[in-house]
Amino acid sequence: MAKIISLVKLLFFIDNFKKLGRKIVFVTGCFDLLHPAHKLFLQKAKAKGDILAVGLEVDQRVKTMKGIDRPINLWPVRAANLARLKAVDFVFSLPSDINRPQAQSKLLAKLKPDVLAVSSHTYHLEKKRALVEKFGGRLKNVMEYDLQFSTSKLLSVRRKANKG
Repeated sequence: MAKIISLVKLLFFIDNFKKLGRKIVFVTGCFDLLHPAHKLFLQKAKAKGDILAVGLEVDQRVKTMKGIDRPINLWPVRAANLARLKAVDFVFSLPSDINRPQAQSKLLAKLKPDVLAVSSHTYHLEKKRALVEKFGGRLKNVMEYDLQFSTSKLLSVRRKANKG
């Protein structure tokens, strides 16, 4: 079974997994340069349930959030890197307007994850908690933020080294 799928196919699989009593964990992110903290986060998220679905930000959203020189890796490469990980069951493209509360609500209403896994540096934790709970899920902080492994920090160090 392919891991990189459309949202429509993911919803079909999730419906079947839920009928079997499987617990669905959902995470989102850019995952631009896949580093050890990303991998650990995904492993810890997967440990909270049976199926881990990763909503991957589209390239334009990454550029908006992280800057003009990002993403380093385009969506297909980032998705393939995630799909290679044992912890990840499915990767799908987040809607391009996922920053809008209506889009977030619409997506969570469809997915109805049992767990929305986040790390300690996730923005708007209480809003996200309220939203996922509205659809029967729980928000779980599965990992403390480690600045040493921030993609932005790693790129900054690389730029400084190249200038020196």
